[in-house]
Amino acid sequence: MDMEEYRDLDLTIEVFTALLSEPEFTDLEAGIVLQAYLPDSARGMEQLVEFAQQRVADGGAPVKIRLVKGANLSMEKVEAELHAWEQAPYTTKAEVDANYIRLVERALRPELAGVVRLGVASHNLYDVALAHLLAERRGVGESLDVEMLQGMAPSQARAVRDTVGTVILYTPVVAPEDFDVAVSYLIRRLEENAQSQNFLHGLFAGGADAMRDQESRFRASVADIPQTPTAPRRSAERQPAGETFTNAVDSDPALPQVRDWSGCSTTPPGSPRSRSRGRAQPPTRAELTAG
Repeated sequence: MDMEEYRDLDLTIEVFTALLSEPEFTDLEAGIVLQAYLPDSARGMEQLVEFAQQRVADGGAPVKIRLVKGANLSMEKVEAELHAWEQAPYTTKAEVDANYIRLVERALRPELAGVVRLGVASHNLYDVALAHLLAERRGVGESLDVEMLQGMAPSQARAVRDTVGTVILYTPVVAPEDFDVAVSYLIRRLEENAQSQNFLHGLFAGGADAMRDQESRFRASVADIPQTPTAPRRSAERQPAGETFTNAVDSDPALPQVRDWSGCSTTPPGSPRSRSRGRAQPPTRAELTAG
């Protein structure tokens, strides 16, 4: 199950886990995507790990988590600007890279073997090598899939396949009347790979200095993991009213606190999480006047 916009993060996880909780899908090994450019993905990873552990303990199949860095940054920036919100993704690539490696390490812990299967979707050979070597060192190589895009640096994919053993190639498949969707997908890939800090740009167009820069970026991302925050960048807190009129910031239903405040939740009624939460208390007069 793919992951698109930030506002759908919790909903997508809820739908995924609800579907796999149906008795008819007990033996189905299904997968979901997490985007490392969202700090909230660390919380999503823990939710999915907990779900997968309980599912396997109950006799069900493991769960696959496909880890990407995220490709909807421009759209997220626009939405944040329209609503006067902080943008949901990290503001720097360094933070995204650090969070990516953090999530790779979390999913490849030995106690999750046979519970979580990790798909490392990346053309950054440093990230791929780290995941592969970490999995081999921990004895969980069977829990790792390396995933790349069909037609994107095919010689690189062949070299990784020869070292790792297998590579899963992804390509968009659409009906002829929806071909414009595939074109927009291609444009997003070309746009991100044309950026100077991108690994493929450095590999093919940057020269020796660019690859030394890529190595430095990779080493820094590993070192920066402890300092890279995992709390949501967007908050439900509102600024107090000032002396002059200013429009109140829109409430963001993507935030669990806002959904709880409004009495709305993506959790199906009767589920354990729903029962534990209960219904949120109505807003106070101060909250109403502030909003």
